[in-house]
Amino acid sequence: MSGNPSSDQPPFQRKKLKRGLTQEQIDSLGPLTFGFDIGIASVGWAVLSETRIVDLGVRCFDAAEDPKTGESLGERWRTQKVARRRLHRRVDRLKALRRLFVQEGLLAKPDATLLAAPPTETRQVNLQTPWALRSRGLDERLEPIDWARVLYHLVKRRGFLSTRKAERVERSATTANAKEKQGLLAGVAATARMLQVDGERRYRTLGELAFKSEAFYMAKRNKAGAYSRSFDRNLLLDEIKTLFDAQRKLGNTHTSDGFHGQVCQLLMYQRPAVTGEAMLKLMARCTLEPSEYRAPRNSYSAERFIWLGKLANLRIVQNGERRELTPGERALAVAMPYENKSGKITYKQLRNHLGLGTSPQIGFAGLSYGSKRNKKGEAVDPEEATLIQLRGWPALREALLDANLKESWEKLSVNPAQMDRAAYALSVYQTDDELRPALSALDFSPTEVEALLTIDFKGFIALSSKALERILPHMELGLRYDEACDRAGYNHAQPQAASRSHGRLPKFSYEDIRNPVVFRALNQARNVLNALIDVYGSPARVHVELARSLSKSFEERRDIQRDQETYKKSREEAEKMFREHFAGRSPNPRNQDLLKYRLYREQDGKCAYSLAAIDLERIVEPGYCEVDHALPYSRSFDDSMSNKVLVLTKENRDKGNRTPYEYLGGANDSAAWRAFEACVVGNKQYRKAKRDRLLRRNFDDMSAEGFRNRNLNDTGWVVRLFANRVRDNLRFAPGRDGQVAEQPVLTPSGGFTSFLRTRWGLHKDRESSDLHHAQDACVIAAATPALIKRVSDYNRKRETLEILPGGAIVDVTTGEIMKDAKAHFPEPWSHFRDEVLARLSNDPSKAVSLVSSAYGADVLAHMQPVLVSRAVKRRAGGAVHQDTVRSVKPHLGPQTSSKRTRLTDLNIAKLDQIVGAQDLRNAGLMHVLRSRLEAFGGDGKKAFSPSQPPVHKPRRDGTDGPVIRTVQLKDVQKGGVPVRGGVADQASMWRVDVFEKSGKFYLVPIYQSDRIRGNPLPNKAATANTDRERWTTIDETFRYCFSLQANDFIHLITKKASTQGYFSGLNVHTAAINVTVHDRAAAVAKAGVFEGLGVKTGVASFEKYLVDTLGQRFSCRSEIRRDLA
Repeated sequence: MSGNPSSDQPPFQRKKLKRGLTQEQIDSLGPLTFGFDIGIASVGWAVLSETRIVDLGVRCFDAAEDPKTGESLGERWRTQKVARRRLHRRVDRLKALRRLFVQEGLLAKPDATLLAAPPTETRQVNLQTPWALRSRGLDERLEPIDWARVLYHLVKRRGFLSTRKAERVERSATTANAKEKQGLLAGVAATARMLQVDGERRYRTLGELAFKSEAFYMAKRNKAGAYSRSFDRNLLLDEIKTLFDAQRKLGNTHTSDGFHGQVCQLLMYQRPAVTGEAMLKLMARCTLEPSEYRAPRNSYSAERFIWLGKLANLRIVQNGERRELTPGERALAVAMPYENKSGKITYKQLRNHLGLGTSPQIGFAGLSYGSKRNKKGEAVDPEEATLIQLRGWPALREALLDANLKESWEKLSVNPAQMDRAAYALSVYQTDDELRPALSALDFSPTEVEALLTIDFKGFIALSSKALERILPHMELGLRYDEACDRAGYNHAQPQAASRSHGRLPKFSYEDIRNPVVFRALNQARNVLNALIDVYGSPARVHVELARSLSKSFEERRDIQRDQETYKKSREEAEKMFREHFAGRSPNPRNQDLLKYRLYREQDGKCAYSLAAIDLERIVEPGYCEVDHALPYSRSFDDSMSNKVLVLTKENRDKGNRTPYEYLGGANDSAAWRAFEACVVGNKQYRKAKRDRLLRRNFDDMSAEGFRNRNLNDTGWVVRLFANRVRDNLRFAPGRDGQVAEQPVLTPSGGFTSFLRTRWGLHKDRESSDLHHAQDACVIAAATPALIKRVSDYNRKRETLEILPGGAIVDVTTGEIMKDAKAHFPEPWSHFRDEVLARLSNDPSKAVSLVSSAYGADVLAHMQPVLVSRAVKRRAGGAVHQDTVRSVKPHLGPQTSSKRTRLTDLNIAKLDQIVGAQDLRNAGLMHVLRSRLEAFGGDGKKAFSPSQPPVHKPRRDGTDGPVIRTVQLKDVQKGGVPVRGGVADQASMWRVDVFEKSGKFYLVPIYQSDRIRGNPLPNKAATANTDRERWTTIDETFRYCFSLQANDFIHLITKKASTQGYFSGLNVHTAAINVTVHDRAAAVAKAGVFEGLGVKTGVASFEKYLVDTLGQRFSCRSEIRRDLA
């Protein structure tokens, strides 16, 4: 291995390279192809020359989302940050109020400090609740401490304040946040109405209402997401005024106007909204016009752009053929969302409007017919999905019509430019005070302005109004977005194409990709690509395949996973039935036999073409029946289940290279075609995709070419983005002919590479290890245009062979008599499959030498097993503690805490853990809880579901007491983070510092909570089965070795074993570590993880290594212990 290169020498000009090759050896390899298999959390990669595999590997990383909910990790962090800021501001506000009490002379400083104590502590001193005092204060003079408690309670629980008229108008909500806010506003309005009974004011203030009304008897505050007890801050402001007036009349001396004003200021103050110019500073610029701001999402032009784009890309599938909307259909469809009051159009509405009928032979491309199911497992009509949802147009119309401004709407609806200007104002300005002058400046009348204030627009699209103005006229003519951009003079694929002079791929920005999962995956792929260029120089070709789930939403990926599990279960059931039926005759069925059996069941035991019965007993007999591609593979390159049928061998030979329509005489409406068509339509087991292929009529050369391109090439937006970025930035090396390839970037589809992998015998097992990503990358890199042609020729020849009565084999298209029909399926080179498996073995040097002569002895000498590279988690940020704050009280006992638990989370075993369960005063409640659980088999979710009667705590006289929704459960509490008078469990462990003394290693865990400003470096090493107070103290006699963070590579040698892998955690109770096998191989360790590895005794060596992006391992230099920054 060579040392580090000089700063002025590119990495690929070193004499000795990281991958064990010299520059001369690399130059001798010839043109190289880089293959990439990019998934949500992995990048498989391979480098192929024209004769051998040069290199391969896998890079793994965490998907940028919560694995349970699919929520963006950044979004969760932002939500928590907002919550922390809100809490800090409330703390600051109450501190200011306590200081004001001291300045006013209302309270002494110790008494003012007592107000911040937890409610349970203040209840020991004050018997009356703040609600009671707020009601009493209207009629009785309050003592200073009680008056302070009232004001403190009002400022602390200050209700909701809206700065937009739009928020106070009831309209249909669509997003979760909008629905939540709508529920909050409805609760605020309902509470305000409760102040009056039968048109008369019954309660003077909200405090009196909450104290005296039966509606607030069970609870004064909102519970479990309900908003029925929400207060309007303006009504609380009125309450403060009423209380000050009452106390002033009753002789309270702490009621001056100045004091009153300062309390009101603390109650009402909130930070100004980000609006107007401040919002523009945060807004991104147009991707086509970089000097222009982006257009509002709800503007007429933006919504028109989205709708016209959907229509241009919409494809109707009819009799297996995809087609665009006709000009007449497009003219009918384009006005639909503007005629619908809600602005929402579904696929089913479009079908009915276009008069497409109800035939199952007609549908829309892109919809999953027959596969989508709801949570109950019931089939869902995919055409109920929303095609378009306008929000701007219906919102403007509703606002003006509700205000009886019909003429204003009729005038505005024919003025797109004015609608765009109104949408801009409603999107940029966030307060009514700013909106009124902005809308007035657009020549809206005062009445119109007040009506428009009821609208709240959010969000912007990637294009500016200027760009839309140039593009829309072309899209109105039916052109797609890319075609309209070309007409308008824009390069839609790469608006600011980079120069290829630097030969590396620049980083993707968040402006390029808003999806955090895609953003992380593509940037990781970029890192791998650039690392390969550093080593091998510029490639001649780059082949990229993206997991089809990468561009899908979390819900769509969950549906895909559910479908895959269903498919897997179906295969397993079919295999079980096959083994039972053919017991003893076919103990180890081939995949092809299992496929035949599944198709046999799907086709009700009939030949797909002749409809003759197939003898189940003979389906494993060679030459009796075969699996055929309905649309010939050589013409379609479609190897999906939707294109496969089981047919008698003679039918397959007679059909040859034709479609069912061509073979059965569909053009002449033959009896055979009519019978076939009726059978296909009547078979309910066929999914629509298969039915379309079987009944497809037109499959001429142009249609076949389009079909073939779709099956050979991935055209999704993510892969196009990556391919365009690669194409526009890299310097590609010339081929053998000295010319750069005309298409240096290929995006083979997953279906085609899966077909190649299967035919080459490279079986994929996702569960066994992560090395299958590298295997896939080899196949992807091998899918060159030359190989695709060879595969096409091979299949065409097989489909056109006919066996004559005398046994001779003839190619019916050429008349050539063949001696042998058993041609080998094309491979990139001889023994390609064996070479791939050898390179992925534990001893690749030895394995490769047995299957390939393309490697020199010096290359074999440096060849190492593939080491999966994993991204180290070094981010310093994170939650300091877990969300649940537990109560710690002396009466609970040592090392014991309690946490509030919903009744629905109870079971019978947990009843004894309830705080106070042994108290005789709670005997009645415990009897009620136990009886209810026993009646429902111990299932708390059923026993205490909303459909069941509420649980009341019985009073001494046997009557129902307050409703019980939660209880306190005791739990063991060893350590934690003090939070607001309680304790919360530690959140994530940031790192582990490793020390050594006398041949023993000690592990010091450092949590996020330890990193709070001012804390010293922890010096306690985890000790097995010992309280934290008695952990080993690290002093100057211990030698610091290194720190470990998640996915740091380590090598641990003990008397029992040698373990290598990635550090994945420390169990502080056992003082043992967990280590993930580099490729998560289940055969090496359970679930791919070594658990419970001790490091204190019997350790011969404990070392840390660095692993680069390509999986090259390096020894770590000596480390200096880092501080907590």
